[in-house]
Amino acid sequence: RGTRVRPEDVLICSGAVSGVHVAARFLAMPGDVILTETPVYCGFLSAVESLGVKPVGIPLDDEGMRVDVAERLVRQYRPKAIYTIPTYNNPTGVCLSLERRRALLALSRREGVPIIEEDYANEIGFTGPPPPTLKAMDGAGQIIHVKSFAKLVFPSIRIAAIAAPASMIRGLLGVKEGIDP
Repeated sequence: RGTRVRPEDVLICSGAVSGVHVAARFLAMPGDVILTETPVYCGFLSAVESLGVKPVGIPLDDEGMRVDVAERLVRQYRPKAIYTIPTYNNPTGVCLSLERRRALLALSRREGVPIIEEDYANEIGFTGPPPPTLKAMDGAGQIIHVKSFAKLVFPSIRIAAIAAPASMIRGLLGVKEGIDP
């Protein structure tokens, strides 16, 4: 999918929710804010709320996350991360437009806010190829990409991979080992 990932940039985990939980715990402490699309996947809410992290919603429209609103919220809350399912958002199914993907990446770079990108259904679209992942477009090393395989293989097999810069993987591995020894 256009992402250059080396073996040392990958961490295997037990499902997307586990991967998102590890990423959120790596980036945020209790009381911190993570911005997220709204509506948002309930598994994400459970993961961050169990950490004492406050999710703050960014509205969606037919082009996905309202990056203009995200920009305002970044300035207001100084979040530790932005969480998104940019391709076939769960629960809405909307895809973040290519223009907004570029704007979100620019916001991330400019403000130094990492993005947790969950990718659970990229391969199951019905209207042609999906836009590139944020990870594939990332030139600044700001994306923690959580790729689930459950919808592709067997839903009962909970396996996912986190792809991030090797410098982040070391910290993510430390968090994962503390959660899932």
